[in-house]
Amino acid sequence: MINAATALASSLTTMQHVAPKPTKEQIDAQAQYMIDMGYNPIDPAAHRKIAAFLAYRKIGSARKGLLLSGNSGTGKTMAATLFLCRRVVSAASVAAKWLDSPDDAREMVILPQYDSLPVGYNDVCIDDLGDEPKVNRFGTKVEVMKESICHLYIMYQRVQCKVYVTTNITPAEIAERYGSRVMSRLSEMCTFVEFKAPDQRQTGGF
Repeated sequence: MINAATALASSLTTMQHVAPKPTKEQIDAQAQYMIDMGYNPIDPAAHRKIAAFLAYRKIGSARKGLLLSGNSGTGKTMAATLFLCRRVVSAASVAAKWLDSPDDAREMVILPQYDSLPVGYNDVCIDDLGDEPKVNRFGTKVEVMKESICHLYIMYQRVQCKVYVTTNITPAEIAERYGSRVMSRLSEMCTFVEFKAPDQRQTGGF
């Protein structure tokens, strides 16, 4: 059986014949670290894939971020905030801010740029993509996150920042709502990880 590290190798590295790969022991260590930090691996396959990503990132071989999709209450946001990214912004809050100021909303996703920036400064996690409403501005319906992802893609191309996304909708639903162009750009920026476990808030699993 192909393990998670092998399955993710092609999408987590730019040139497999050059970029180093983590060992099984390094991935095991990341998986255990997640548990030690309080993460409940209710979806073992998703847990293993995230651990593999963390191992790739630790040795500097991860080019993409992650897009975590699946049911509510499966630990996607917890995984993102604990292990993936310090800067997490909800899609709904970006849409709400856009009503007052599109520029301020854009800066929630893309920070001001300076000559000298710390590693990871531009990394961002969009939480609950698809949960935000369309914004009605001056009589026109606007998909704020469609615009935000396009701007984020430009930043990704410039500085290779890590982009992370959590969502309760499927990749097909993302493409239907935001268009194939946004879906293509998300696919370039992120490796997709699907959570197949049921909602643990409803089953009492958390």
